[in-house]
Amino acid sequence: MSDFQLTTPDFEGAKEKSNLIMQLLKREPNQIDPDEFDGVFFRVLADFENQGRSQGMQDKDNPFTVLSNEISKLLYERTQACLTAEDVPEQFSTDVGRFRHMVKEAVHNPGMLPLAIRIYKIMLPQIDAEKHPGFLAQVQNDLGNVYVDLQIQQRKKAVDTGIGYLKQALSYRTIGRNPSEHAETLYNLGNAWLQQPGVNQFREEALSNALAALDAANRITAMEGGINSSLISQAMGTAITLHPKGDFGQGIQRLFDALNMFKKDEHPELWALTHTRIAAANLLKPEGATGAAITHYASALEYYGQQKMIERQAAILIQLAIAYLRENDDDALQTATEIIQSLFPILEAERSTQQQVQLQTSFGPAFASYLTLQYRASLAAKAAKLELATLRSELTELAELNLLRIITEPDKAGTLIKRAFEAARAACPTCS
Repeated sequence: MSDFQLTTPDFEGAKEKSNLIMQLLKREPNQIDPDEFDGVFFRVLADFENQGRSQGMQDKDNPFTVLSNEISKLLYERTQACLTAEDVPEQFSTDVGRFRHMVKEAVHNPGMLPLAIRIYKIMLPQIDAEKHPGFLAQVQNDLGNVYVDLQIQQRKKAVDTGIGYLKQALSYRTIGRNPSEHAETLYNLGNAWLQQPGVNQFREEALSNALAALDAANRITAMEGGINSSLISQAMGTAITLHPKGDFGQGIQRLFDALNMFKKDEHPELWALTHTRIAAANLLKPEGATGAAITHYASALEYYGQQKMIERQAAILIQLAIAYLRENDDDALQTATEIIQSLFPILEAERSTQQQVQLQTSFGPAFASYLTLQYRASLAAKAAKLELATLRSELTELAELNLLRIITEPDKAGTLIKRAFEAARAACPTCS
């Protein structure tokens, strides 16, 4: 390492962790204490690994890659030693069963989630933290997940509450106590940050927090493989492609790695969800890649079209229509118009507040910023300026804006889908 130029990353806690990493390079693997690791540690280690690669070091010669592999092996061995039966106190077993049943049913009936939350909120203060600390952490972890999935109008408040519970769970679920549980909660926390609504620096900070948590979880589970590693890869790929400073190619590769694991006949919902994430990443990238977006949205619809998940199907069809609008030729505009028209029966029907929020959240983390008042005002203002548009480019933009406004104003979905249809049809007068 005599000719190696190393620069300490510039973020909070990096200097302390860089000193720790340099100390670990001099220790034997059996002298490493996992409780010294956290998200900042893994961020610095990843940065040092990349610096080594950029200066021509092969992995076997890169001391930071070697250290990373030793840590992964240590954590895997620790995880295997911690695999024990779940500790559920007998007096809570019935409530735990009811909670889990409701969460499972909520896939098709989101109204079950508030009922599930009520069960655990009543149970939480009754848990003896000294006698059952592991069970308490499991309940906090599960509550965090449910709040993140909760489909209410105060979306940011729900996600923030979920993040709070997940952080509480991590206070017991340390990496030294049980790496597997620590990684599970880190993954859940990363997913929560992915879902958090926000714009500009607030959204970038949320995505950075997501990446830190997910990278730490990924390193802990690196040797396990299987579906859990693929879920982490999917979430990391999503965060990287959405982050304004992320490496888009690296993020897409992670999404494809996950897709290769989620076989259509074995994990159809995860297979479809990953196609949606790949499609949205391509749709929203600065230079756009509408062809790829169209292909992957169409694949996702193979699954969602067979399921009674109307809001999810509508959200994908809206994104697919936007992709065709951006192709900007007669055939694509014709297809976009037909897709928009096919949404009339779904979006013109009277919808409950819960169904409206369910439609919003069905767009996924790629559109989390749209669940803010700033985006609502911005899209409405842009659409107002184009109300009298006559040029084809302006009309297709107006159609797209009205489709995107369905995310910010789902209570006006029926009106907005008609406006989108009228603008798309006007953009292509020769289309049938």
